[in-house]
Amino acid sequence: MEVLSEDRLHYLSRQVAQMHLKGVNRRQLAEIALETLVAKSELERIAKEERSEKERQKVRANLRRLTELEKSIVSLYFMGKLRGERWASGSIFSSLVRRYPYETER
Repeated sequence: MEVLSEDRLHYLSRQVAQMHLKGVNRRQLAEIALETLVAKSELERIAKEERSEKERQKVRANLRRLTELEKSIVSLYFMGKLRGERWASGSIFSSLVRRYPYETER
C-alpha cells in the first residue's frame, strides 16, 4: 500500500521549502509537482478501497500533507508569475494550478 513513504514526503516538502528561501529550480520543481500529482491520485484511489481504520487514517494524513505540498508548489508558481519569470509562463504547472482557483482584480 505504500505509495509514498514518509521519508520521501518529508524530503519533497523540504525541497519545496528550500526553493521558497533560495529560489526555484524549475526542473526540480516540475519533477516534484509531477510526483505529487501522481502520488495524490494514487492515494485517492487507495482511499476508496476498504482498509483498516489505522490504514485509512494514514492515507488521509498523507493526502493532507500532499495537499499542503501542492499549495506550496502553486505558491512558488504564482511567485514566479508575479516576478515575470519565463519558466512560469507556459509549463506543466498549469494543470496543477487549475485545482486552486484564484481571483484577479478588476
